[in-house]
Amino acid sequence: MCSIPITVIREAPFYLTWGSSISVQIVAINSVGYSVTTTTSTVSTGVVIVTYPDAPINIASLVNITYGNQIGITWSQGVQTGGSAIIDYRINYD
Repeated sequence: MCSIPITVIREAPFYLTWGSSISVQIVAINSVGYSVTTTTSTVSTGVVIVTYPDAPINIASLVNITYGNQIGITWSQGVQTGGSAIIDYRINYD
């Protein structure tokens, strides 16, 4: 197993952005030398660089549908999705 900090592939010389796909090849090394390089189809490939999305922005009340026991709220998606599509929102309230 190997882990590579995201900062390594997001900076020079790679400059990968959130949502970029990467494929890997692996070489085994011992005291005699190097193995043949794996093909990308031999290992799990298509790793996608993702992180948490930005919080929603432009939160506002929809006065025209706020009444009785109903509150209307609208918002816009944050600037960055973190590299993966937003699939849902959760509303927390006090």
